[in-house]
Amino acid sequence: MTAEYGAATQLEKIDMLDFADVIAINKFDKRGSLDALRDVRKQYRRNHNRWDVPDDELPILGTIASQFNDAGMNALFERLMKELGAWGVGLGPGDRETNQAPSPTPHAIIPPDRVRYLAEIVEGSRRYDQFVLQQTTLARQLYQLDGTLKFVKDNSIQGELQPIYEQLEARLHPDCRALLQAWPTIQKRYAAEFYEFKVRDKIIRQPLFSETLSHLKIPKVSLPKYHDWVTSCAGF
Repeated sequence: MTAEYGAATQLEKIDMLDFADVIAINKFDKRGSLDALRDVRKQYRRNHNRWDVPDDELPILGTIASQFNDAGMNALFERLMKELGAWGVGLGPGDRETNQAPSPTPHAIIPPDRVRYLAEIVEGSRRYDQFVLQQTTLARQLYQLDGTLKFVKDNSIQGELQPIYEQLEARLHPDCRALLQAWPTIQKRYAAEFYEFKVRDKIIRQPLFSETLSHLKIPKVSLPKYHDWVTSCAGF
């Protein structure tokens, strides 16, 4: 069995606890396995009226079958050999007794609280995609309203549109707003012949254009136009 049997009251419905000679709680590295071991032991005591037997002597083992040389699996094998010995099946010459603890402390490669780390990465990516979609929609609407306000000369219409523009601008993330405001400066830097940056008080210059055989200058970095930038600022 595994620890995922539901509430502790569900153990009363599991006939295995009445008839099994040995009980293995597999996937013992999962969260809640120690609680399951405790509850199964309690239910086993009730079913068999074995109140004076120490916990380690009960035929209930925690195992991690996916782990090589797991102490719980080795203890399970040893316990099964002893049970079979009672039926006349002795230990073979290649078998050995492990003398390991029957209820190992879980040693997982990935801690139980991080077993969903891949799912968390996917969820984080989806949240970011949703954020990008929301911010690009706001930026597009702001761009459209900005053009309308510049085109319309009627003060009454401008008075109605200006509050809407301010509301949308307030919903725009500060980082996206800063990127939009800095975009003309970025365009100017990449339109220059050289891209300059400073490293340890030294100015590094990198050419931004490649010259073809026909003496045409091809930009190494092609930036989107301002309209395209506005509509996709959050995802740039």
